[in-house]
Amino acid sequence: MGELWVGRRHSLSESEALLGVPCKDVRELADALKEATGPVRVVRGHDAGIEAALTDKVTAERDEELRVFLSEARAVKDEFEIGELQKAVDSTVRGFEDVVKVLDKAEATSERYIEGTFFLRARVEGNDIGYGSICAAGPHATTLHWVRNNGEVRSGDLLLLDAGVETHTLYTADITRTLPINGRYSDLQRKIYDAVYEAQEAGIAAVKPGAAYRDFHDAAQRVLAEKLVEWGLVEGPVERVLDLGLQRRWTLHGTGHMLGLDVHDCAAARTEHYVNGTLEPGMVLTSRARTVLPGGRSDGAGGVPGHRGPHRGRHPRDGRRQPESVGRAAAPVGRGRGLDGRAARQVVPQDIAYGSRWRQPPPGAVSLAGRFL
Repeated sequence: MGELWVGRRHSLSESEALLGVPCKDVRELADALKEATGPVRVVRGHDAGIEAALTDKVTAERDEELRVFLSEARAVKDEFEIGELQKAVDSTVRGFEDVVKVLDKAEATSERYIEGTFFLRARVEGNDIGYGSICAAGPHATTLHWVRNNGEVRSGDLLLLDAGVETHTLYTADITRTLPINGRYSDLQRKIYDAVYEAQEAGIAAVKPGAAYRDFHDAAQRVLAEKLVEWGLVEGPVERVLDLGLQRRWTLHGTGHMLGLDVHDCAAARTEHYVNGTLEPGMVLTSRARTVLPGGRSDGAGGVPGHRGPHRGRHPRDGRRQPESVGRAAAPVGRGRGLDGRAARQVVPQDIAYGSRWRQPPPGAVSLAGRFL
């Protein structure tokens, strides 16, 4: 479409000033590439015309090498990139705060109200959402990527909110939290939440230069395995559980991933440079411990022995899995480089001694991170 329909585009000189590289009319690119000499590589799957112009100059093997190289080059962020990721995290925190303030309105409508509330913050402060927001209330929280966001929001249930703001420079945050819709965790919800929070903190503590990439996953998995044995859901000892991977039935996936221009940054990197690699200063990754526990019987009894489930038999969904408790935050390697992981974690109720009541805290209660109340 022309400028009449979509508005004025940057001129070539404006694009050069914006990008810091020489710019030419893109309509001339295919013809120019046909005259190219020497080694040529292209990132495939983006422009069929460019690929056609280079069909006799490129090979799939060389092009794949370029794709992998570009992915690995994004692993270590410079100061500008870390600054942009911090902006994304800060805006995402404010988006979570926005959601907390309107949970009563979401109860009167649906998960879509939560989705729309976060989207407003993303568009006002950034370019867009970094990925499809997961606004999963009640049983929907047990679906790992619930993006329909059309379910009911009920008092007494939990809300799993997995969302991130993308900055104008296209760097994205990725934060997940599980919040009590009515402002107070039940005993069972709080028990699971505490366990997952402990696992998340163990994972973040393992993120440091020189550590193996897998260390933070192993640290979080160990905590969750210990809890599952303690609750009688798997047979110990813990070392046996970890050796056999029995905890994976309840934890389902890895503890985190690289973060940057893509929410799953560096996805094409070689295994030896990523999941089997070593953490370096400037890398940024998420830490997201998770556990999904079995749901209650018709009387609402939860999957953790000795505790009643949060629904207490109120809903027809009894018998399905209870919502998981999740934590995720940006965890920088070498925090002196600028990205403050605490900014991502401050959306977690750090101290839930009085039940994390969003709306009417008891007299003398201290605000959570100075923000929610």
